[in-house]
Amino acid sequence: PALTFEKGDFFQFKDEPFDAVVFTSSLHHLSPIEGAVRRARNLLKPGGLLVVDDFDLAAPDDATLRWYYETQSLLAHAGVLPIERVTGKDDLDPKTRWKDEHAHYPPLHAGEEMLSALREVGTLAEVTRGAYLFRALGALLGSSPRDLNIANWLVSTEERRIRGGSLKGVGLRALCRV
Repeated sequence: PALTFEKGDFFQFKDEPFDAVVFTSSLHHLSPIEGAVRRARNLLKPGGLLVVDDFDLAAPDDATLRWYYETQSLLAHAGVLPIERVTGKDDLDPKTRWKDEHAHYPPLHAGEEMLSALREVGTLAEVTRGAYLFRALGALLGSSPRDLNIANWLVSTEERRIRGGSLKGVGLRALCRV
């Protein structure tokens, strides 16, 4: 009941200080990143919490990207995802494909850039890495029971493979106390 969600231009937003500011899959887009985290700090009460739930653009290795793109291709060829997602892309080098798909202006920020900016405004209380690629795949699914079963399989498989060491955790979660 005491939770408030605000949506708007982050750099122009004005309000009373908050207990927490949460970036969900968004901090990697904000430029300049130092200005974004300073703005977040200024929106927080003393001792407030800055929460980041994002992905680390630099985290995936070849094996992780192969799993991601092969899973995407399987789902597309099975008719679960639009085939246009993979048409003409299956033979591309996974790293090249990842870089091409994430080319952006201004450039997206990788995990270490985000963490470095957070360290400038507060104390990192916790940093964890984990599953994230299931979100990109799951976002393309519908809400049918079949699609929900696929989404559950995606997250559990990614988590299991990260625990087993065959995939890198692309998800980046950080708690920063200011």
